[in-house]
Amino acid sequence: MYLLTSEIVIRLPFLALLALALAPATAAQYDTPLVPASGGYSDGIEDVDISGDVAVVVTRGSSAPPADSVYVFRRVGAAWLPDTVFVPPGGQLNRSVAAHGDRIVVGDTRADITGSNSGAAFVYDYQGAYPGGAWVHTGTLTGLDTDEFDQFGAAVDLTDSLAVVGAASGHPSGFDGAVYVFRRQPDGGYVQEAKLFPEQPFFDGSFGEDLAVSATASGERVLTGQPTGKPGFPETAYFYARTGPPGAPDGGWVLEDTTMGPQPDIGYGGAVALNGDLALVASGAGEFVYRREDTGWAEEALLPQAENNSVALMGSLAIIGVGASDVAGENAGALHLYAHSGSGSWSPLAVLTATEAETGDFLGDVTRVDGTQVITAGIQKVWVFDLSTLVSVEEAPAEAGPLSVYPNPTRDYATVQFSMTEPGRMQVMLHDVLGREIALVEEGTRAAGTHRVRVATASLAAGVYVVRAVMAAESGGESRTFTRRVTLLR
Repeated sequence: MYLLTSEIVIRLPFLALLALALAPATAAQYDTPLVPASGGYSDGIEDVDISGDVAVVVTRGSSAPPADSVYVFRRVGAAWLPDTVFVPPGGQLNRSVAAHGDRIVVGDTRADITGSNSGAAFVYDYQGAYPGGAWVHTGTLTGLDTDEFDQFGAAVDLTDSLAVVGAASGHPSGFDGAVYVFRRQPDGGYVQEAKLFPEQPFFDGSFGEDLAVSATASGERVLTGQPTGKPGFPETAYFYARTGPPGAPDGGWVLEDTTMGPQPDIGYGGAVALNGDLALVASGAGEFVYRREDTGWAEEALLPQAENNSVALMGSLAIIGVGASDVAGENAGALHLYAHSGSGSWSPLAVLTATEAETGDFLGDVTRVDGTQVITAGIQKVWVFDLSTLVSVEEAPAEAGPLSVYPNPTRDYATVQFSMTEPGRMQVMLHDVLGREIALVEEGTRAAGTHRVRVATASLAAGVYVVRAVMAAESGGESRTFTRRVTLLR
C-alpha cells in the first residue's frame, strides 16, 4: 500500500498555485459549473459524460419530465452553454449515459421495449452543423435475448466502433448481470457481437452495473466488476478482450483475466476505469491499479482512498471521486488525484474541490474523463475541470505500428511499444540526437505480437532523443531497424 504522507489540498480557483509548483510556464484552467437553462436540475443526477465539446447530464426521479431528462451542454470558446434537453421515448428512469463525438447513448433500465423493465439504450446523433443542427433519436439497442426485468441499460460506454451495455439482471440464471457488446455498422447502426457474463452468478451480484471499454493499439477490451454485496463471497473484476476473428463465437471476445478483491471486503469492482493497458478497480480497501503484462493483468499499486464513489483514468493519472469528503465542507466532496511516478509507484498529486462546492453537495459521486477534461457530479450539481496544465495524457497510438513512443512529449518516463510479426531477437536503445547511445532499454528474444517497455527519463536533460529498435526474425533474413523521436520536457 502506498501511504498518503502528504497532499496538496487546494480550493479552486487557487488551482493556479498548484500549476506554478508543477509547471512554472503554464497557467491552470478553472472549474466550470454546468447549469441548465432552467437554473437547476429538477431531481438528483444519475450519470454524466463528456466528449470533446459535448457534455451530458442524466437526471433521475419518478415525477413528470423534466425530472427524468437528458441535459446536453456544448462548449463554445471557453464557456459551457446549455444546448438542449430531451426525454428518451417510453422510459421512466434514465440510468446511464455515454458520449462519443456527436453521438450519445442513454441507458434506461425501466423501458418496456421487450418486456416489463427489460430496459433499452437509446442512440442519439447530432445531425447538421452546430448551432443549426439537432440531436435526433436514431436507434434503440436491446439484447437479442433481453427479457422482462433484465434492466438492460444499467451502464453504457462507447468507442468509435463499439457500444457496450450492462444489464443488471441479464445473466441466464436471472440472479446476476451481463454485458452486451455491439459493433457499429457502416450505416451507423449496431449489431450485437457478444454477451459476456460470469460462470458463477450471485444473487444481486451487480455484474455489469459499472463497466469501461477501451480501444487502442493493444486491442479492444471491456472491464466490469462483480461486487456481491455479501461478506465472505468472492468479489471479482473481469477483463475481456477480443482476440478472435469476427466470425468466432461471441465475435472473438474471450475472458482475458480476472482479479479478486481482498476478503472480507464489500464493494470490490463497484467502480472501474480502463485506459489501454491500465485499469483501476475501486473497493472498500482502496483503489487497485492493474497493468496488463504479457501474462495477464498484474496489480501495480493500491491507492489509499477507502471511501470512494467513482474512479477514472486520464492517461496515467488516477482520479478518485469521494462524495463524502469534508475538505470543502461536510460531504461537499472532492476529487483525489494520483500520478504514476515510474517503476510501479503512484504518488498523490492533488485534492480538487470546486469553487461553488458546499456542504452536502457530494462532488465526485460520478466522474468521467475525455482528454484532459473531467466532468464530475454531486447530488444536484455538475462541474467540468480542465487539467491540461497539470498532466500530459498518455494515449497509445490509434494504430499499431512496428515502433511507437508515448506520451510524446513526456517528462518522467515514456512507453516504447514495438510489434514483431514473427518470433525473433530484438534490441531497443535510446540515443541522443548526435547518435550516441544513452541506454540499452530492452534486449532479448520475443514472441510474435505487440510488446511494451517503459523508459525512465526523469534523470535526462530536456531535449530531443531517438528511440531505436532493431528486430531480427528467428527464421532468418536481414534485421530491420526502426526509429522514433521523443521530446523530453522539464
